[in-house]
Amino acid sequence: MSESIDSPSIPGMAPTVNDLRRHANVGFMRKLALGYLVPHNPEKSVRRHELFGTPIIRRVVMGTVGKNFDEPNYDSNYRLNRSRNRLEAATHFAMQGSVFNEKRHGIVGLGCIPLLAFDCSVGGASGVISGALIGAVMIAEVQLVALQRYNRARMIVRANDELAKGETFSEGYVNDFGLDSEAYASWSQDGLD
Repeated sequence: MSESIDSPSIPGMAPTVNDLRRHANVGFMRKLALGYLVPHNPEKSVRRHELFGTPIIRRVVMGTVGKNFDEPNYDSNYRLNRSRNRLEAATHFAMQGSVFNEKRHGIVGLGCIPLLAFDCSVGGASGVISGALIGAVMIAEVQLVALQRYNRARMIVRANDELAKGETFSEGYVNDFGLDSEAYASWSQDGLD
């Protein structure tokens, strides 16, 4: 495995994912996306999702579709890659797998709206039945988007815990949203200036 980047020489200091978000070397649009993707208070976000019952949806998904994706050493939209260190696995899953899943389920859910409107305008028994089915699909997709938000918040809490323990990214580790070794190095440099 690659060498890890040196931690800042300030004892007891570790960044959070939100600190790294502010130091991510990405363009304007990705910075905006990071503002949406990374909750400002991930612990509170996890608690909120737990109150809404999102862990139940997670158990259902992982007990059905998720069972088909149990290969431990590759990047998946369902499971962590156990061949990565814990920080990189959590960050990669939060910024890659859950983002892809949220986009996919969001598009399907939004795609249900015009179909539902059309079926309701048609009326009759067939319109009611298909409208009810499309409505059920839309509700399921909304729940799956919430699941991705919950998973991402959980992984950010995990990444924050790993950062607090002194874990760093391997030198050269990158992801699409810039929460990586470069952001860590930038944060470290700011701490030393």
